[in-house]
Amino acid sequence: MMNETIALEGFRKLICEAHEKGETALLIWKNPEEREKWGGKEEEMWVENAFEVHGFDQDGKAYGTYRNMELTRAMRNAFRCNNQFKLTTVDGKGLAAMAFQIDKLLSTEGHLMFAFRGIFYKHLNGPIVSIPSCQKLDTNW
Repeated sequence: MMNETIALEGFRKLICEAHEKGETALLIWKNPEEREKWGGKEEEMWVENAFEVHGFDQDGKAYGTYRNMELTRAMRNAFRCNNQFKLTTVDGKGLAAMAFQIDKLLSTEGHLMFAFRGIFYKHLNGPIVSIPSCQKLDTNW
């Protein structure tokens, strides 16, 4: 098993490199098979009944509608509401992927550790895809 400290520094480097390239989020899949069930190409994936933000009321609560939309757009809307973004498996019985905002990973150690531990302890086996470019990232660390 890989040393946790070495793996964490590799994950941190991966996030920093993605940030430098202008990426805003990481989508980390539970496993490659689940990604394939979703179609295998994030730029072509659609999410059913995703929340589309139309605005915020005086109390700061988001209002909008639910509709089918592109994966990347669904992620942006969730992040606008400060929500965590999760994809369920195609059969709807489990977790397929989780998304993390890069700025939060870089600014909040607890957020970074939550994402890292998901990978390190094999709850999320990847691949890791950067958003908005939808490029798979190298995880040989």
